[in-house]
Amino acid sequence: MFLGADCLGLDEPALQKAALALDCSDFVLGPASDGGYYLLGIKSLEPSVFHGINWGSPSVLKETIDRIRLLDKAVKLLEQRVDVDDWEDLLSQRKFVDADLWQCLSLPDT
Repeated sequence: MFLGADCLGLDEPALQKAALALDCSDFVLGPASDGGYYLLGIKSLEPSVFHGINWGSPSVLKETIDRIRLLDKAVKLLEQRVDVDDWEDLLSQRKFVDADLWQCLSLPDT
């Protein structure tokens, strides 16, 4: 299982859900709000799934799902979450940042 370090709200129950989903699926993807994904679970490596993906675009998730289905593999989607790509994303995810750390970083209060 691969995790995006920029998904602040990813917790243990979500990881357990992903592990369980992988028991009955070939791939597990955690969709990110920007069109990518914050989590990727794979039962067996299929490198062709990742060749030619337009990385960094809003179509990453869709392209990946399409390639998985072309291989006639099963994919399970988790709940969509926000990954932090910019200041607005960070502000929207502030609840996941320790208050003392936020203050220590001298980040503005909003």
